[in-house]
Amino acid sequence: MRIKVTAAARILAGALLVSACDKDRCESAPQTARSPDQLADLRKAAENSVRVLANNQDSVRFRGVQIWPQAVKNQFAVCGQVNVFGPGSNTYVLFVVIVTQNDPSDDPTRSYKTEARVGSTIDQATKVYVDTLSRCYESGGP
Repeated sequence: MRIKVTAAARILAGALLVSACDKDRCESAPQTARSPDQLADLRKAAENSVRVLANNQDSVRFRGVQIWPQAVKNQFAVCGQVNVFGPGSNTYVLFVVIVTQNDPSDDPTRSYKTEARVGSTIDQATKVYVDTLSRCYESGGP
């Protein structure tokens, strides 16, 4: 009896492991070639959009910045921490900037559209936290 229960449990566990594997999630995401210049441009566009939101734009400091390609073509999430409270503060808060690049074939100047969120207030921090969970990984987004 014990052998039958153990065998059934192993079969059930194996079936659950196989069925729980979402094909899109289990296979490695296709890596798209991104040039270092493009990544630098994306980061610069994101950082500039965050600086605009700060009172003292020259004292804004960033750390832990990562760029994540999104599921939507030509869209990236730039995520990290930022200090927007001035030079006397050591407080860093989360930020997420959605950067959309116009199609390079249509726009050779590589212009970007940005949508920035900085968690500098309680209300904004909640929104940024949700954005971080849904956007800050490979092929994230809606």
